[in-house]
Amino acid sequence: MNEQFILGLVDVQISAKKVPSQPSEDFQSVRLGTGRTLLSVNITHGAFKTDVRVSELYKWSGVDVFGTGNINAHNNARATLSTLSRFLARTRVTVQFPTADGKDVHCQESAPDKSLPLVNLGTANKPMFFPAERCTIAAGRAVSSKLTGDETTAMLDFACRSPSANAISLERGCVAALGLDEPILGVFGITIDKRLLTVPARELPAPMVTYAGPKNLQCRSSWNISGGKFVKAGPRISNWNWVRIAEVDNPRTPIDEVAQSVQEFMQFLNTSRVAIQTQAQNTAHQIIAKGGTKGFFLLVILPRHDTTLYGAVKSLADVHFGFHTVCSVEKTFLKNNLQTFANIGHKWNVKNEGTNYVVKDTIDIVTSAPSLVEMVASVDKDLGQWPAIAWEQHSRQEMLGDELTEKFKSRLLLWRQRNQNRLPEFVIIYRDGVSEGQSTQVLTTELPMIRKACDQLYPPKQHPRLSIIVSVKRHQTRFYPTSEVNMNQKSRNIKNSTVVDRGVTQARCWDFFLTAHTALKGTARPAHYTVLLNEILREKYGVGDSAAVHLEKLTHNLCYLFGRATKAVSICPPAYYGDILCERARV
Repeated sequence: MNEQFILGLVDVQISAKKVPSQPSEDFQSVRLGTGRTLLSVNITHGAFKTDVRVSELYKWSGVDVFGTGNINAHNNARATLSTLSRFLARTRVTVQFPTADGKDVHCQESAPDKSLPLVNLGTANKPMFFPAERCTIAAGRAVSSKLTGDETTAMLDFACRSPSANAISLERGCVAALGLDEPILGVFGITIDKRLLTVPARELPAPMVTYAGPKNLQCRSSWNISGGKFVKAGPRISNWNWVRIAEVDNPRTPIDEVAQSVQEFMQFLNTSRVAIQTQAQNTAHQIIAKGGTKGFFLLVILPRHDTTLYGAVKSLADVHFGFHTVCSVEKTFLKNNLQTFANIGHKWNVKNEGTNYVVKDTIDIVTSAPSLVEMVASVDKDLGQWPAIAWEQHSRQEMLGDELTEKFKSRLLLWRQRNQNRLPEFVIIYRDGVSEGQSTQVLTTELPMIRKACDQLYPPKQHPRLSIIVSVKRHQTRFYPTSEVNMNQKSRNIKNSTVVDRGVTQARCWDFFLTAHTALKGTARPAHYTVLLNEILREKYGVGDSAAVHLEKLTHNLCYLFGRATKAVSICPPAYYGDILCERARV
């Protein structure tokens, strides 16, 4: 593992100066801020391949194809070799042989360890086999394959540094690493301030989270449901069951203990207003045999955190059988902790068309505005339900195609179906997955298709007012607290609810950075929002700070409405649910 600097917040002054003719070997890009030029610098980490012989890699992985007669060992070796083959296919390997003395060199003669397989450095049609002992992996190349769960954990532990440590590295280490002190910059009239840029910020007030009964919570990014009940429950659940996936080689928890925890969870759901039959009535096989999987819930208890196993469960339930699943890791579930039950219960109730909680003091337009992103749309005034729709596009096509008109129309029809045959007067669209260079295409390509969908449903001159906001989570801008007052004392990050709309934003755009969540580890990454179209707030609040403040407040309050958790999330739910939808669609 290693770390590198990426071209965040250094002031660059450029003056006009006559430059002598000379060759340039490097190119660096900067971005234009309001009244200044900014160089974006951040620290990133990656996993890199080490210098090792392939034979050693085999031994680390426990490969011993011919050294045992155990059938299980042979099967395990085949699985390991399959994984290693995919790894080696993307790896540069160097081959070393002793000097030839005129005789042909055979693999069998050159392989000291006959228990290890040979390495094919050719193709399937034209193989070129070499002994593993003679092959060495070239060091320093980044690992492009997906890391395992344990590798990801190790990577995160290595990369997770405090905000202050990152800030010190940026101010002291990036100067030499990026060549910011090179004399050639002065020749071009460029001077760079080595200090991080200080920008003004505000803390937005936390909204009031309300459950059913006397449970109102003024919270600062997370809360406990203890004593509260869900605002609205879905239909009564009579068809459900549970399954525990156990590992063969690990000791199993007695089945009675698991069953007892399941019963306690069902009792929690009932006391939280989720109407569910305490005893499971049907197995998944019975439900599938009857052909009635709609409305069936399956609680799946997993042996460990495993993305591959989780994906397999979701694929079977979503694609092949068509019923709801809620997953939990056995070690966590068996603690019978009320907060754990609450986290699972929030997911269960949302899947059953319920609303977990509402946020008070939202802006008036929210009560009639379905927020849409990648066709995830709200259908109720409390923003508790977000039915989704997904479709395929051509590879590497980020802008939405012609299907957008019909898909957008379907969400409007769904809203009308759930709201007394009325169409919404305001539609706020949070568009995810758009780069800075594609913003214009949203207005020239996608907006006309959205208006076309409205033409087909609305009377003339009664179209809804639209606002389009691009939300970006994957960027390199980070903020660091300048004093203890502005700092979360536990994580040393800026406080949640911090918004920055000056200093690093662009004069030609209406954009802002919002850190709605509390980062548990590392440096908090804010969400970046850019307003492309504003037909709603402009009419109500005019042009200026008032409209900006209300939009920031709306977006911030939305971050408290992620129904699957009792905490504010880093990006508003329309974009968050859209990410989840895309991940599930890829399964």
